[in-house]
Amino acid sequence: NILLENDKQLLKDYVEFCVGEINKLLVAAKVNLSKEKWSRDNKELTVLSPTTINGLIICLRELIKNDLVTDQETYTNQLKGIDSFEFKNFKSSNWNKLGLAIYDKFFKLPSL
Repeated sequence: NILLENDKQLLKDYVEFCVGEINKLLVAAKVNLSKEKWSRDNKELTVLSPTTINGLIICLRELIKNDLVTDQETYTNQLKGIDSFEFKNFKSSNWNKLGLAIYDKFFKLPSL
């Protein structure tokens, strides 16, 4: 039973980590997007969609994979300019492409 309790704690820690990292990245995106884009009120302007949210989660996956997880302030600074990002070029099945494009534009370290 002690192993089971350890597994439960590891799972709880993992879920808390995931929720925390997702929240930090989503808040950073929201801070840098205009109110009209981070709203469902105007269908023409909004980027708030499952495609965008999943794209940001895929971007986070890349950040984790490349050991670039950081704090919300750094994410906020790195996402400056995302308001002019061309979200409309990515349709519902392009989550992965969108996530990689966000990662490449705002987070990827330059090659030496």
